[in-house]
Amino acid sequence: MKPKRQFNRHKPKKGNAPKKPVVPNIPKTSWELALEGKDLANARPYSMETRFAAHEVMRHAVFGVGVVTALLAENKIEVLFQNGYKVLIQA
Repeated sequence: MKPKRQFNRHKPKKGNAPKKPVVPNIPKTSWELALEGKDLANARPYSMETRFAAHEVMRHAVFGVGVVTALLAENKIEVLFQNGYKVLIQA
């Protein structure tokens, strides 16, 4: 019967230096691209009583920062948030 091999899991083998983590080049999302060059500090808070223009930045209490992508009707706007598109009501 052969003796069991014992491994020391805490000691790296000689010549095997730990590798640096590889950071993938992740492409920007459409939300990130829509926010490029926008002043997020001046994002207006969303309210149904407020009117928004196309390409305007807003801050929603639940969905976060978004960009108005389309005026769908007099009282509806399409907004791109980090988690996707939403249709919101406006004044």
